[in-house]
Amino acid sequence: MEIWELTPRAGGGRPLALAGRVYYNPNMKTIAITIEESALEQIDCLARRGRGKRRNRSKLIRQALQEYMDRLERQAQEEREREIYHRHHRMLNRQAAALIREQAKL
Repeated sequence: MEIWELTPRAGGGRPLALAGRVYYNPNMKTIAITIEESALEQIDCLARRGRGKRRNRSKLIRQALQEYMDRLERQAQEEREREIYHRHHRMLNRQAAALIREQAKL
């Protein structure tokens, strides 16, 4: 992830202050969500347990959301592959049987 130094601009995004300097990531947007208090407490607890250094809520939620989206994409890809297999299973089975017969000859 690349972080850019913020220059004053009309309608600019919210800057991120780091070590007294102001930075801006043009690829991020600020959103508001409604979340149960118990879930927020769990998020804060997980952020505190972050391998030696504390992660902030936003980063933890971004990482969890990215993992979720990746999992959905993998599931969609697997479903597409299952559909392809089901459409062509007879041909694939014939090819596999022919390959086994050829290997048995060796």
